[in-house]
Amino acid sequence: MSLTELSLIEGSTPVQLAVQPVVPSLASLKPVPGDPVRLEVRHPKARFNLRFVGLFEGKGVILSAPRQQKIKITEGSVLLIKMICANRICSFSSRLVKIQEQPYPLWHIEYPQEMTLKRLRQHTRVPVALKIMIDAGDDAPNSQWPALCTDISLQGASVEVTSGSLPLKNKMFITARIRVAGVDHVLLLPASICRVVESEQVGIKITRYSLEFSDLDEDTHLTLAGFVYQQWLYECGQLDTL
Repeated sequence: MSLTELSLIEGSTPVQLAVQPVVPSLASLKPVPGDPVRLEVRHPKARFNLRFVGLFEGKGVILSAPRQQKIKITEGSVLLIKMICANRICSFSSRLVKIQEQPYPLWHIEYPQEMTLKRLRQHTRVPVALKIMIDAGDDAPNSQWPALCTDISLQGASVEVTSGSLPLKNKMFITARIRVAGVDHVLLLPASICRVVESEQVGIKITRYSLEFSDLDEDTHLTLAGFVYQQWLYECGQLDTL
């Protein structure tokens, strides 16, 4: 007899009872300290990009406090949390239990009893229209190219170049100016070329490169994760566009 399906025989008619799937707890998803957290407050309306600090299973969750807080949020406020855990988008409602100022500014929120999970592929790319600069290094002639990044993920990106060609063997550096939660950042992303596709649009030759990122430092990886997550929320309509 299956553990997920029980057959009870009444005469000759089987009766099937479906066992409800078990929704994992936040602790079982093993969120990592430093993971980006998107937090929304309904009243007063405000949004923050925070970081996950830790949790006490069944009791509470600890988040970093906002660095700049133009709107005063008080204890007891209802929160909507979104974060990426175990390759899933995890959403849940909670309540701000305690604002801790010393020795470090932290927010303590209620441990979620219910969550909504949506699977996110490891290499999911989100569409963007981001102007970037590609630097192939000082050893290459005409080593800098303006380009357009058309999609991006934590692992790589697709970029389009309308003039010239990139050296296929050299390590690249992508410089991009991005905005995450209202804060401007400059990213320097080491990358290498994986694939090249050439096309022509309205008489203009366009070369599309698939790039793979490598050797990202912790701060760059965190900022990139926040940007990709933010763009993903824009694309899904879960966050107002800029």
